[in-house]
Amino acid sequence: MTIHNDYSKSYIKRKSHTTLKITTSRCLTDLGHSPIDDPSGTNSNYIDVSGNMQSSPSGSPSICLQDFELLKVIGRGSYAKVFLAEYRPRYLRNNSNNQQQQQPPRLYAMKVIKKSIVNDDEDIDWIQCEKNVFEKATNHPFLVGLHSCFQTPSRLFFVIEFVTGGDLMYHMQRQRKLPESSARFYAAEITIALHFLHEHGVIYRDLKLDNVLLDADGHIKLTDYGMCKEGLDFKRDERTSTFCGTPNYLAPEMLRNHDYNFSVDWWALGVLMFEMMAGRSPFEIVGSAENPDLNTEDRLFQVILEQPIRIPRSLTVKAKNVLEGFLNKDPRCRLGCRYDPILGCQAGFQDICLHPFFYPAIDWQRLESRQIIPPYKPILTEDKDLSHFDPQFTNEAVVLTPEDDEVLARIQQSEFEGFEYVNPLIMTVEGNV
Repeated sequence: MTIHNDYSKSYIKRKSHTTLKITTSRCLTDLGHSPIDDPSGTNSNYIDVSGNMQSSPSGSPSICLQDFELLKVIGRGSYAKVFLAEYRPRYLRNNSNNQQQQQPPRLYAMKVIKKSIVNDDEDIDWIQCEKNVFEKATNHPFLVGLHSCFQTPSRLFFVIEFVTGGDLMYHMQRQRKLPESSARFYAAEITIALHFLHEHGVIYRDLKLDNVLLDADGHIKLTDYGMCKEGLDFKRDERTSTFCGTPNYLAPEMLRNHDYNFSVDWWALGVLMFEMMAGRSPFEIVGSAENPDLNTEDRLFQVILEQPIRIPRSLTVKAKNVLEGFLNKDPRCRLGCRYDPILGCQAGFQDICLHPFFYPAIDWQRLESRQIIPPYKPILTEDKDLSHFDPQFTNEAVVLTPEDDEVLARIQQSEFEGFEYVNPLIMTVEGNV
């Protein structure tokens, strides 16, 4: 597999990191008003609240693209766009009591994937896995949840929780590095999110600054489940082998083509914590500007596999120790990766919680219930404030380009049966069921 990427000396300076697996999509992408796929502006197929396709009767509380106003582009990846969208259901717009005007805006991020790039069974499985993880993540305090899924002839739509504070990459570009106390807080919330996924048999596989969002209160939310692997038994030492993720965060066992388990997520957390506290990647390629031939993925992977991690002397002993624990090249000895044969399950989460870097500074129960005040609260002037999002996205035109008729004709629509979904809890809150 050929991987294209441009590595700068300081990884913090880059807005996004290319993901290796060809079927990957970035979670942040563009948003917009119409035009939509159907030139007439109508679509005979709608989604009822049970998640089934149905013919749309007048006044039905179904969900389709016409129920959303696309406001801004907030992200873009190789295979997806993400829009800021306001949910404005048709039946409320036409309601004589004008209920819509009496409610605050209901804002979501809308991830849009072209069906034309979903080429084979593996791609279909990837889409289904991402949907499944979104469903599992709903209502978790540190994971982005799912509102609904629907489709048009040319596209798949994930309507997900809109997190207003921007991503850690955006904030790191402005702050360069974080105090250890701030890095500890974010790493602890990420740890709880990863442990939840692991308990539910999911390896995240794409932890990076871009995928850690801050909500309006300053708490983190992990997003983008396109790289996830599901179906592993947390109580057994089950493994998988797919080579995927983001180059700078890949664990040594994956680079060696060894089977792996949840260990790769704890390695990635170590890389991310290093970036937060040191303001740079732990894997710098010295002299790459003078020797561009060295500035390759192969060279980066060689550095990850062979070179020792140089931890800044400015960090405390506890910070140095936790980074050495997460960035141990041997997954059997890595912090968070202990398997207890007596208990018959993964036991590394307890090791993390009790590590001197986290304990007793972190009260894990209070943290999980969001009772600890975050170190930073984004300044937001309104619900639609996008000041914490990169202008390279928000300045883009808000549009969904129609697909070519020949491209549409080649799409096997039957492959996408059952994609539709509506979260019953969210819809109940919104008064739609």
